[in-house]
Amino acid sequence: MSRNELMIAVAASSRTLRQTPRFIYKPVTTHFFTNLMKKLIIISLNVVLLIFLQSCATFNENFNNQIKLNELNLSELDGRYEIVPSESQMILKNSKKEVKNYSDFYSKINKVTIENNITIDSLKKYYFQLSTMSDKTIKISYFENNQIIKEQVLPTKLKNDGYLYVRTNKQNIRGVPFIVGGIDIVKSRMTLDNDQNLIFDQSEYSGGALFLIIFKGSSNYNYRYKFKEVH
Repeated sequence: MSRNELMIAVAASSRTLRQTPRFIYKPVTTHFFTNLMKKLIIISLNVVLLIFLQSCATFNENFNNQIKLNELNLSELDGRYEIVPSESQMILKNSKKEVKNYSDFYSKINKVTIENNITIDSLKKYYFQLSTMSDKTIKISYFENNQIIKEQVLPTKLKNDGYLYVRTNKQNIRGVPFIVGGIDIVKSRMTLDNDQNLIFDQSEYSGGALFLIIFKGSSNYNYRYKFKEVH
């Protein structure tokens, strides 16, 4: 190879090297870790708040349980009941009183708005039917003049206190937990009285926090409803 040819080859190789893309290592910035830590802190605060406030939405001991449910007698819940409660009680700070309540069972167990509720016609007959599929599942059918208008299957849990808890707990977080915000929790359970009427309890808690100061027990209401058995 002549000297000129060698110089041309070297020049071409140099151009190729200059055109070859270079992979430049860029270190991960602290901005990524800062955002990650913020997200982890927010998630952790939400979890802690839920765990803490779950213990606040408890049922009042003044509501006695006449028939304690277990795996052997759980099927006694199966039956038909009037859709509107015949009796309603409320306990607030250990003070029990009768309250007027005409909303139906569907709205109570689902905590739905008026728009999503069952429309009750005073000229028609309404009731609901419970069918315990197991201690973990219950089926509820809603009837209008003996025709099914709604059905739902809900998860449940049979506890040692003799109540069947309906695992559709409603939780609503408002604002930023532990900073400026709060949470609403609703728990539900059921059992029977000595006359085979359905007893349905609900515990409603509404609380909040301001700059890590938790307002425990802001409001904690306990309700007991009796739904008469339909023969």
